[in-house]
Amino acid sequence: MKGILIILVESIFLLFTVSCVTTGDYTSLRNDVNQLFVIQGQQSKEIEMLKKEIYELKKTERRSGGINKNIIKAVRDSQEVLYNQLKTLRKELQILQARMEENNYKINRSIQQSNKERMMLKAQISSIKDELNEVKTKIALKEGPSSGVSPTTHVNPKEVYQEALQMLKVGNTKEARSRFQDFIKNYPDSELTDNAQFWIAESYYRENNYEEAILSYETLIKEYPDSNKIPDAMLKQALSFLKLGDKNTTKVILSTLIEKFPNSNAAKIAKEKLKEI
Repeated sequence: MKGILIILVESIFLLFTVSCVTTGDYTSLRNDVNQLFVIQGQQSKEIEMLKKEIYELKKTERRSGGINKNIIKAVRDSQEVLYNQLKTLRKELQILQARMEENNYKINRSIQQSNKERMMLKAQISSIKDELNEVKTKIALKEGPSSGVSPTTHVNPKEVYQEALQMLKVGNTKEARSRFQDFIKNYPDSELTDNAQFWIAESYYRENNYEEAILSYETLIKEYPDSNKIPDAMLKQALSFLKLGDKNTTKVILSTLIEKFPNSNAAKIAKEKLKEI
């Protein structure tokens, strides 16, 4: 029983040091456990006293050839009291365990929420960087040839897009990504801009750079809400989280995908993937 209490104390201390458990919660649990230690110590003393009494009874029995019924009854009564105390102690331990499990649930939920907020913040930072680069490009175009950037007004946007896509197909992910990024900067109003953003995310995914892939898929989802690439982006974003070992977030995204786009091919794949997980 004492070993269980020690483990419980260590668990409480560990949760306090690595989580968001408040000082009040920790102090309350620690006081409860200390009280149980006191009770356990008292009961240990009572057990030792009972052992001595039984030993003396046996000695008396050997000397007198009989057993004092009153003493036996007293011993039995003491044992019954001790048993009831042990039952109470077990109940208190169960209550403490339930409180620990509740705190653990709150801690895990808080950690998951923090991870999602961190990913969202990264996506916002990435979006700001893209906007800054776009502004720089526009300034360079206005400054003329001396800036080192040549205007692309006489180039067919679809041809630029297809060249970048071909680069990606042959495995030249970095060059393809650079060209898709330039495409978005130079042709922000093109009907292919959202597709270009999707392939940027795909380039990171193919390089096993899953964190950057997640952020790039998030940029597509947030900045191009009407894109027909969103179901595929959500699917690949979920798979990226799975690659990083975050099954909970993977399940959330796949479930959302199925709910929002039930008739898409991505939703069918999502259903199968959920069964596997």
